[in-house]
Amino acid sequence: AWLDNNTEFGTSASVQASQKSQFDFDLSINAIPSAEIETGLNWNNSHTGEFFLKELKFTSMTTLTQAMNAPEFEAMRKYMKEQMDRPRIVTAVWILIEGDEEHSSFCAGGSLDLKAEKIGKITVSGSGCRMSTWSFSPDSVMAYESAKIKFNKDDGTVASLEIDQATR
Repeated sequence: AWLDNNTEFGTSASVQASQKSQFDFDLSINAIPSAEIETGLNWNNSHTGEFFLKELKFTSMTTLTQAMNAPEFEAMRKYMKEQMDRPRIVTAVWILIEGDEEHSSFCAGGSLDLKAEKIGKITVSGSGCRMSTWSFSPDSVMAYESAKIKFNKDDGTVASLEIDQATR
């Protein structure tokens, strides 16, 4: 009932993301007599993704409020007002129309060399990578907008819907 003749497609968004970062650290020190220490640390990561999204939203908040105030929803309004803490309603969704696989990688490595006179040398090192690939099916909801439901104190009907400033 709330959706009848009160929805429309809104704007579209084409999202392309690509990011890379890298960090390297090397240290060589001989502050300890008869010992030489060398150490290194490095890491890098990357992420790529591409989506085409379409917004689906309520056409009119007034029409939605009127539908929510229909007599058949009185029990639901009462439950939301009395049992829920700051109830909200989703007023728009961003639907995935098309998207490529996303790829992410994170690699790290490090080493420690310790040389001591008359004792020898110890070397410890290691490295590794984590690779991830994921995808979403078309028609997946990727983000949404919500509104706070404000009730009339006297009769418990919906007085207004206030769009949240922070959406997901």
